[in-house]
This record gives sequence, structure tokens and C-alpha cells, in this order.
Amino acid sequence: MIYLKLLLTLSLPLLLGLGIVALIYRKDPISFLERIALAWGIGLGLLGMSMFTLSLLGIRLTLISSCLPALFATAGLVIFATIRKYPILGLNSARDTLKALAGIFSQPNRAKAVAEKLLVLLIILTVAFVFFDALVKPIVNFDDLWRQGTIAKIIFNSGQVLSKQNMELAREHPYLNPLAQAWIYFGIGIWDDALGKIVFALCFLALLMVFYTGLKRYSDRSHSLLFTFLLTTFPLIVYHAGTAYSDLMQTFYYTAGAIFLYHWFKTNDRSDLFCCALLLGSAAFVKQLGIPLWFIAAFALGSYIAVELKRQFRPLLQFFLLSGLTAMPWLINKQNFISNQLNLLWQKIVPAANTAAPPVLSAPFGPPTLSGILSQLGRRMFFYADWQMLWFVLLLSLIFYWEKFWNSSLKYLGLMLLLGFLMMIYGFTEQNAYTFLVDGTLVQRMMMYQVPLALFLTALCLCGEKEKCL
Repeated sequence: MIYLKLLLTLSLPLLLGLGIVALIYRKDPISFLERIALAWGIGLGLLGMSMFTLSLLGIRLTLISSCLPALFATAGLVIFATIRKYPILGLNSARDTLKALAGIFSQPNRAKAVAEKLLVLLIILTVAFVFFDALVKPIVNFDDLWRQGTIAKIIFNSGQVLSKQNMELAREHPYLNPLAQAWIYFGIGIWDDALGKIVFALCFLALLMVFYTGLKRYSDRSHSLLFTFLLTTFPLIVYHAGTAYSDLMQTFYYTAGAIFLYHWFKTNDRSDLFCCALLLGSAAFVKQLGIPLWFIAAFALGSYIAVELKRQFRPLLQFFLLSGLTAMPWLINKQNFISNQLNLLWQKIVPAANTAAPPVLSAPFGPPTLSGILSQLGRRMFFYADWQMLWFVLLLSLIFYWEKFWNSSLKYLGLMLLLGFLMMIYGFTEQNAYTFLVDGTLVQRMMMYQVPLALFLTALCLCGEKEKCL
């Protein structure tokens, strides 16, 4: 019975997302896998933001109060889409997807066919392990239990998000992670820490689907399957898909948003831009770095418009309006990243107003220097077991396919990667953060946000169908 409740609980954000995706892609065909992945990400983000908004208004969160706004919105969207004959689930695309999957295993066993079968099986096995890791293996990480898991349990028991206890635990961290877990507990009626972790395994699956379908727009099936398999081989990404840390969720939202931003670079279709805005607006509610990553994407969008569209900035305004409205409940909350940064800036300008300076950890590795930061980042990029081959291959791809990279929209993905690393360098100039850089407890997770995007860029550089990738 509990698993039936779990399925019904998961269906609400999925149906909400399907209704929104149907409204965005009214007549534009997108693949079934792409539709499902978008629906899960957008639906989960908006459901979590609606629960946070209810808490801001002083409404106690319960199963009924949490689901009513989403239920009304979903019903309205489905009815409207049905009347206007917009595709909601995309049954034709779903049938085509099943035929394509069956076709992989029914094709004659030539070398390419055998490779495709093997890649699909390895991807399925990795996904199965992730769900096992999330739902069966016990959680032993400190932050899983002390911060995210505890906040989710408090929300479930008290019905409050911004309680004194939660604010002390969360501090400046956003709440989509614990709210997503709390939604599972509301739905199944009990606190079950293992079942609450299914949201992270589903985010991992959605990441793979967005990545694969994104490559499939520009390349053939074998190429797309190969690089999707490579995405499943990064140990840290697979590990975090089975934990309650927010890093995998942040990686999914940022990667999906960046991929759909690239789709917009290619098509200038506002549907792709709207999906990008909704995903990156939700990303601002996952971790503190969601807001800087949001600005990085906005800068890349503005750069593209200034260079390619001759300063027709209407798409940039649409992006800011939609993503800003999505993240607005968090942005107006005093705990958000922007408020914290403005407070720090004010304390530097007016030292007398600094009533509670943040404690500085001991500096066993000395003060942060630019050479030290670059050395530590370089060592973890090129000589660390999680993804050291990726950066070598990316650099070689950019060298050998430099003309292709520079003369296409690929350079804006490269700009996003560059800005992401500059953001990390700036962040590690602070003493406490520099300590976490040297001891390795933070830098790998921050780098994880860039890894799928770097792999996506590498795959496009090596894309065999050159005219489709340009």
C-alpha cells in the first residue's frame, strides 16, 4: 500500500510539469523522454516553491494544503491543453521511443549494434544501482542526517518551513531539497527516510534523459548513447544520486537549463528559452550557488544576443521575468544568497555595523593565494579519480576542433564553463572556503555542476554530423 501511495505522491509534480510543458510546447514536437524529464524537474521545482510560499503566508503544511494549489493548477492546465489539443504526454512519441528501444535489441548483431546494446544495458544497470543506493542502502553522511534529513522531518512533523529550528539548521541554504523529501512523507503518511531519497534518484534519471535527448538533436544514436554512458561513469555523480545532498539536484537543474539554453541558441524557439528559465529559476532554490549559476546563464544569453542577434534583448527580458517569477518567493526571503552578499558588502563598507562577523576557521594551509587556488583546482581537475580524463579530452577537442567551436554557438557553452571556474576561484579567496578547497570537502562537489556541461560540449565538438552541430 505504501508503494501505491508513493506512486501517487510522485505523480502530482509529474502531472503538474506535464501540464506546463504542454502549455510551452503547444505544437512543437519534443521526444517522450525529454517531455518526462522536463515535467519532473519543472513540476518538482514549482511544487517545492508553492509549499515554501504557503509557509511564508503562515499556512501550516499538510498533505491537503501542500497539494491543493498544485492540484488546481494541474487540473486547469490539463483541461486547457485538452481543449486546445496540445500534446500532454505525447503518446505518439512514447510509442516511437519504445519502438526505438526495442529496435536496438532486435537489430542484427553487427559491431555497432552490439555496442549499442551493451551501452543501453550498462546505462540501465547504473540507473538500477542508483535507485538501490537511494532506497535500500542506509544514509551515513553527516549533512544528509543533520541538515537536509532533519529539516525535512521537522517540516513533516510541524508543518513549518521557516521555524526557528529549521532556520538555525539551514542558515542561508535554500529548501527545495528538504521540501521535496517532506512532500514524499506527506504523501505516504509516515516519515520514511529511505523512500524520501527517491527524488534524487529520479533527478539522476531525468539528467540522463535530458542529456541523451539533447545530444540526439545533433548527433546519431550511437554517439548519444556513448556519451550518456560516459556521464554514468563519473563516480561522484553516481554517489550523490544516492544521498540527500543537494549537489546532484543542483547539477540536474543547471545542466538541464544550460542544455535548453543551447537549444535556444540553435533554434531561437521561445519554448526552449521558457524551459531554460523555469529550470534555472528552480535551481536558485536548491543551493546558494544556484543564484550565481543563474547569473552565469543570463550572461551567456546576453552575450549571445549582443553578438548574434544584434542586441535584440527581448529574450533576455523574458528569461529574467520568467525565471525571476519562479524564484521570487526565495529571492524576497532574507536568507537568500543575494541578501547575504549584500549584508557582507555592507559590513565591509561600514565596519561598525558588523555585529556578528562570521567565525574564521583555523588556517592550517595558509592564506588563500591565486597560485594556490589554481594549483588545487588544476590538481583536482586533471589528477583526481572522479573525472580527470574529461578535462584532458575537452581541451584536446577544443584544440583540434577550434574552428568549429569558435564559429558556432558552442563558444557560449565554453563561456559558461569559464565563468563557472572564475566563480569558484573567487569563492575560494575567502579563508574558510580555501580550507575546504585544500582538504577537498567542497571543491569536488562544486566542480560537479560543470562536469555534465563539459561532457556535453565535448560530445558536440566530436559530433560526427558536423552540419547539425554548428
